Amino acid sequence: MPIPIFIGIAFGIFFTLSCSSLKQSSSDQAAGTTVESYLNQLEEINNRINNDPENRDLQLQKAEILYRITSAIPDPAQRTTYYQNLTDIASYQRQSGGEVHPKLKEIITKAWSSEQGDGVRLLQLDRTDYLDQQFVRITAHFENAIVINTDSLVTYNLLANTYYRHGNLSDAISTLETAAGISGELNRDIGEKLAYLYLESGDIENSISLYNKLHTQYPADPHIRHGLANAYILNQQHTEAIGILRSLTDNYPSRFEYKEALATELYFLLSAELESTIVSDDDSLLTTAEAGNFMIMIDEISELFESLQENLPASEEQMFRAASFYHKTGLKLSEIKPYSSPELAEDLERRHIRMYEKALPLWEKLADNNPGNLNYVRNLYDIYIRLDMDEEAENLQRSFNL
Repeated sequence: MPIPIFIGIAFGIFFTLSCSSLKQSSSDQAAGTTVESYLNQLEEINNRINNDPENRDLQLQKAEILYRITSAIPDPAQRTTYYQNLTDIASYQRQSGGEVHPKLKEIITKAWSSEQGDGVRLLQLDRTDYLDQQFVRITAHFENAIVINTDSLVTYNLLANTYYRHGNLSDAISTLETAAGISGELNRDIGEKLAYLYLESGDIENSISLYNKLHTQYPADPHIRHGLANAYILNQQHTEAIGILRSLTDNYPSRFEYKEALATELYFLLSAELESTIVSDDDSLLTTAEAGNFMIMIDEISELFESLQENLPASEEQMFRAASFYHKTGLKLSEIKPYSSPELAEDLERRHIRMYEKALPLWEKLADNNPGNLNYVRNLYDIYIRLDMDEEAENLQRSFNL
């Protein structure tokens, strides 16, 4: 059914009395004799308006004829000029110092609802091949609706969605940019979609800027905060991303996607800092404060992974991430021992063994469930070796000819 929404009409194009532009469409064979008849009526009413331009009754008659013409033309792409002339009448009435006639508003509302409703019906047939076939027709319906009502954010949204689903990312962005400029205050839905499309298109700077504006206006919105975190991640601003993800995890402890994202970001930052310690040319030893910071991060990541394992079904992807974290963290901790004091080295030894022990059951389960995945088997073999589980390592080596 046509969407029953009509946001206040705004018309900015001056009413033109000439119908010469309309006659250009009369060659369309699909319009048939009915359109030709309406065009003759239109020419006649225009002649009368030329002699009496302030006559609102004549203007309403012309609006009715224009609407009948659009209803008679089967191809929506050929209706645009007529809709423009229809809105020109309303513009003329406004610029003449009066209000748009209620009957004219009714005609315009009916035209807008018809075009948008037809576009929505086609768009809802959610099949890619059908969208490809009907793409031009769907966009024509929505573009007509925008010509009729340039303030309808709903229509801009639908048109952008059509472009996006068809793979026209730049057109989707430009459509939402136009919509974003309609009102003074940034619309949350339009702004969030535009920020996301900036991110998808690789325009990270504009994405971050827009997400920050949205965050200022809607500071509690979790979707905007998560979008901003994603933009920071892609821009290599990991510290900023971690701050947002921590707050989201605190605010929404049951939304495990936030915990997973936070664990991933913390592990990235931890790996970078550990690697920096290993490759540093500085001969100074790792300080207790630096080591303590590493341990705090490791404990936080471990808690996040353990919470995920306790509350979510044990998926292969989740087990792989956790096993990789424990395994690689154990390796990194063993690598920084030479840069540590004897006291710290002893603590690091205990911790890196503990990481291997946590990785062990995960690699075992992954290898058991996926015996054809040699990557899992090799990681399990490595853990056996590092935990001095020689017999298990030998059995695994023989079974898989490693």
